[in-house]
Amino acid sequence: MRINLDLSTRLLVAGLVVVVALSVPRYATAHTEGFELHSTADGGGELVASTEIEGSLLLSLTFCSSGECLFENDETAIVAPSEGESPLFAIEAGTSIRMEIVSADPGASVRIEGDNLSEPGESVAIGEAPALHGHPVWQIETDEGVFGEWHIAFRFTTTSAAYTASETVELVLTNGEPSTTTVTTSTTLLASECGNGEIEAEEECDTGPEPWSDGRACTDNCEWLACGDPNGDGNVSASDALFVLGAAVGLQICDACVCNVDAGSGGAPISSGDALRVLRAAVGLDASSLICTSCE
Repeated sequence: MRINLDLSTRLLVAGLVVVVALSVPRYATAHTEGFELHSTADGGGELVASTEIEGSLLLSLTFCSSGECLFENDETAIVAPSEGESPLFAIEAGTSIRMEIVSADPGASVRIEGDNLSEPGESVAIGEAPALHGHPVWQIETDEGVFGEWHIAFRFTTTSAAYTASETVELVLTNGEPSTTTVTTSTTLLASECGNGEIEAEEECDTGPEPWSDGRACTDNCEWLACGDPNGDGNVSASDALFVLGAAVGLQICDACVCNVDAGSGGAPISSGDALRVLRAAVGLDASSLICTSCE
């Protein structure tokens, strides 16, 4: 499908792409962001696990079945370089290295070569130095619609008496932006009444069991989205503006009470002008300009 855009809309698209690129939250997803193993002494000492991972490690949805969803990330690596980095040393060639779970929140685990680790004390061999190049698959299993953060802690050991275990390393796994969550891993996102298609108790809306998607006014919390916030993260952002623009040109579906932010437009459809209003609000120029009709 070919979409013809006028010059002003093309310029808006270009501006949105730049702003979105600069405003995306930092999540570790790059292959290069993993763990490098060294030791504190030549031929022995304590293992040291260095990492460039900052913040939470974002996991992507793999599949959902019977209300349970699996999220995974296999883009980190564990390596044991053949050369040290002062003041650290390379681990002696032929040393077998293992990974051991110290603790893990319910639902968090790591899979290595078919072995799934989630309980304290569980361990698996990940290879020998310096050829070691492991690819752990970080996993979250949770109820459909639940988003949050899970902690998993582990350490590295060897079968050699010359080395002692590394300090405990803690990794935070997430399946969504923390600011969008309203629960912890020990609770469920939805109240028991939410999702049955009937507005009950303190619900603002209830559209039934169908999973929520960006732009749909009624969330899986049975609450109305805010005007100009189609992704539902609680903040008007450049990503929201890009979504509104997509709705304006027919690439996205968005309820008017969320994306048609010019309530004085007299019923006009969602347009690139709405996207521009959202973008201006996102960068702090004119947040008061976002006015939508009621979703009720």
